[in-house]
Amino acid sequence: MLHHHDKIIGVEGHPRLRVGFWQSRYKVTDHGALHGLSYSVKNNGGTKTEKSDDTELAMMQSIEDMPHRTKAIWFDQDDVTYQGETDRGFPAVYIFDDDTKVIAVFNKQTGNFVTTCQLDRNEEAELKATHNFGGGEGWFSGKVNNFPPKGITPINSFENDVMGITPVDDSQIDNSNN
Repeated sequence: MLHHHDKIIGVEGHPRLRVGFWQSRYKVTDHGALHGLSYSVKNNGGTKTEKSDDTELAMMQSIEDMPHRTKAIWFDQDDVTYQGETDRGFPAVYIFDDDTKVIAVFNKQTGNFVTTCQLDRNEEAELKATHNFGGGEGWFSGKVNNFPPKGITPINSFENDVMGITPVDDSQIDNSNN
């Protein structure tokens, strides 16, 4: 269903894409921090951004701006897939920010925004080598890929405000299962 706040990405030479308001509302809680929005840190170390029209619109604007970033890379060739080799896989279009390692995933057939997250080194290497992201052995879509982005501190986390605890940095996160 279309919404009057939906954003269209129309860059010459690339597919026309749509960042939908309702999909953004669904994704902003777990992935808003990657787009510069305020967040708190959950018990599992992931992030949580409050749902509101303002946060959804801000994340949508950030995704709409991704093609114009200095190190933006488009993946829109015929062999691009999301969760390839799984029953959930489909042809995809990616906009990847090679500075922040944040990716925006779009369904190639509909042009619609699906999700956004920050790739780890293995995922980035797979994307650049195979044009697939997600779905490999040991990968599952429930994996927490929304740890606080490197260099961004929570603006309103409970731990920060109330207890004076600083969130863990990457060296304290166990990445051994990646």
